[in-house]
Amino acid sequence: MRSRPGRASRRCTSGKGSNVTRHYLSVTTAGAVTESRSEIAEVGADNCAIGRRPNGLVSRGSTDCDDQLGRFFCEIAHLEAASVTAFEQLGDELEHAGAPASLVAAARRSAREEVTHTELTGALARRFGAQAQAPRIDPRASRDLFELALDNASEGCVRETFGALLAHHQALRAADEGIRAAMVTIADDETRHAELS
Repeated sequence: MRSRPGRASRRCTSGKGSNVTRHYLSVTTAGAVTESRSEIAEVGADNCAIGRRPNGLVSRGSTDCDDQLGRFFCEIAHLEAASVTAFEQLGDELEHAGAPASLVAAARRSAREEVTHTELTGALARRFGAQAQAPRIDPRASRDLFELALDNASEGCVRETFGALLAHHQALRAADEGIRAAMVTIADDETRHAELS
């Protein structure tokens, strides 16, 4: 029986340990499929995260908690706390650049909202047996306008939008009532943060 070579990929590059794996297959005329080999085509990144990260963030917010939800909300609370600093940095840099006062005020309001998010997600982490750690942020020099715009594209337009979408999904679909309630508040705020970006 003749066989024809082919290729298939399994794509998952979001999260630690995830990869794009390329599989080399042979398919006979009778429809039998065999894999001749596979290889990792792209190593998955562990930086698929929600929210705006500040310039200089060096901690990861991980925990050795046994509960999956505890680990998840511990990392989320860490990122929410880091976002407080990110929006404070943004407000300072916008003010220094002479941005409109309304833009500076929106960044500062976003920082205050991230404090609430940190409290909500920190409480969820504790409920599931984890204790969120405060983020460690190394001081960095202020950025020029190009660096600020580039950072805003990735941290604001991408991560804040992803965070808003995730929070909206959790607000609608989470089986746990406490998670749903927290995510309703977070989803609305994160949507505003994405719009600000």
